[in-house]
Amino acid sequence: LVTPINVDVEPDWELYYERFMELSTLDQSVGNRVGVVEPFLMRMAHGAPMRTSNRSKDNMKGLQGRFDQRLGMASHSMLSDEQTLRVCRRFYVALILSRLVQEVPVAEVCGTFKVARGMVQALQENAGRFASMVSVFCERLGWHDLEGLVAKFQNR
Repeated sequence: LVTPINVDVEPDWELYYERFMELSTLDQSVGNRVGVVEPFLMRMAHGAPMRTSNRSKDNMKGLQGRFDQRLGMASHSMLSDEQTLRVCRRFYVALILSRLVQEVPVAEVCGTFKVARGMVQALQENAGRFASMVSVFCERLGWHDLEGLVAKFQNR
């Protein structure tokens, strides 16, 4: 909920794949639902090039819309590699922030994900600011329960 959208973090893809596979079934399911899929992570971990599609974007949108209406859910197989890459990067940041919210020491989080302490601290600050913006957004829409939930993440 409070993972910033515009975070520019390039994961160590081999490490990311390992950490994803270590997640509980429930946590992997969350990743799958937002668009993080094992085959894509495996391709990235092995340094495979990004695939490009020859289909037009309009054609893909039409296919996606028909699939969504029929099944009532999103099809992540229809996402472009660029979209999947963006989702995977954001989920990676969410994994880091999740460990911090669980009160795992910053040094341990840095070691687990092989990232610099300064980057983790910057992510915390960005997430706090993003949580503040989401909280105000929820308040203005009258979503008070969600506002209360998101507001609790601002200081963490």
